[in-house]
Amino acid sequence: MIDQKRFVDDALREYSKLPGELEQLYTRRSVPLSIEIKQESLPDKKKEGVAVELHNELHAKTGVSFDATVWEGGWFTCGSPAMKLVKFGEDEYGELLSNSQHKSSEDKYVALIHATSRQALKIDVKDSTAAELKVLFACSDDPLPVQIHISVGDGSKLTLFEWHASQGHKDTFSGMLRDIRLGKNASCEINVLHNEGQNTTVLEHTKSRGDDRSSVKVNYVYAGSGTARARNLFEASGYESKVKVEEIIVGSKKQKFDLNTYVVNAAENSEASLGSAALAMQECACYLKGFAKITNGARGARSFVGEKGLLVDNTARINSIPSMSIGENAVKATHSSATGPIDHDSMFYLTSRGINAETAKQLMIFGFFSEPISSIKSGLAKEVASSIITAKIKAGGELIGIPELKAENTIWESATEPGIAHHYKYREEREANA
Repeated sequence: MIDQKRFVDDALREYSKLPGELEQLYTRRSVPLSIEIKQESLPDKKKEGVAVELHNELHAKTGVSFDATVWEGGWFTCGSPAMKLVKFGEDEYGELLSNSQHKSSEDKYVALIHATSRQALKIDVKDSTAAELKVLFACSDDPLPVQIHISVGDGSKLTLFEWHASQGHKDTFSGMLRDIRLGKNASCEINVLHNEGQNTTVLEHTKSRGDDRSSVKVNYVYAGSGTARARNLFEASGYESKVKVEEIIVGSKKQKFDLNTYVVNAAENSEASLGSAALAMQECACYLKGFAKITNGARGARSFVGEKGLLVDNTARINSIPSMSIGENAVKATHSSATGPIDHDSMFYLTSRGINAETAKQLMIFGFFSEPISSIKSGLAKEVASSIITAKIKAGGELIGIPELKAENTIWESATEPGIAHHYKYREEREANA
């Protein structure tokens, strides 16, 4: 088993020597970060108090009851048997590190989280069972680096809702290393909602592997934080396995988003898709770097990357770079990218029907997000995401705290979901299955 102290020392060395970006292609299209490892630390009671306050406020405004609330150095839980917190120094923590898909040498900020995290959330869904979990991650003035290890057994199902929030007045970061493994015929939907404050930097790292006929669906909603950086890798590694990733970004007030997501087809008849929908205004900068790969031997694979952006004003910018690498014949692979301002003809149509300009603009924005919102299966996650997006838009781009869940804040759902099935290349398949 791994020597935990030596592991941390090695991670610190990697963090100090690794450059900010290892991929030359994206170096000029990345958000620079200035994160320091803090020497001072808040008392444990203070950090726990912030977590309790956030939990109580969320529950009062939304009615959501969380199965666990995690903060830097501890947690409290409702006692789900599928979930436990493992501490640094324990043998089980060392086992998790030994088997982790994330390596310190691959990324500067993976090394940072390895060097500073002292706890790991372990979610283990046994074979032929089902679990539905809700977790609040509460960040204070101190950083919150956490490793999340998710294992879904053969024939099992997991629905996980993560709400990431922060409350503090100093610059800090919330860092996640998420390790997902699925057994045969297993399925999971993970909804990750980032609604941190302006002083928080978000570091997102997810790696996922699935066995035969497994299915993983991950929905990211980025609405808060000052800067968000993501480096994710989802691999459809089993026969007829499926991966589907949706990214929803609502950017304003000089927020910066640097999202790099890989989807990989590594087995026969596998399916992998990535959809990104970004809205930017008020000097927001957003970089969408979706990459799809079909490996040699993945015959019958289907792959799709689609990125779209909506610019609300001329001060914001969105750079989308969809890319593909195809190493096999007899596959279907498509990618697309489209970014532009709010359509003037549609605005004219709405205002000519008696709708004022501001309301018309909001309706256009809500319509832009209707497809990705429709792809979220969890009713709770769909309602919370809709409420946060709606509240932020109606507040003129202000980073709102915790919105109340109201029926009028629900974004209308689209009749069709985005993604691979609706591309023109698959028209014959749709007609055959109709």
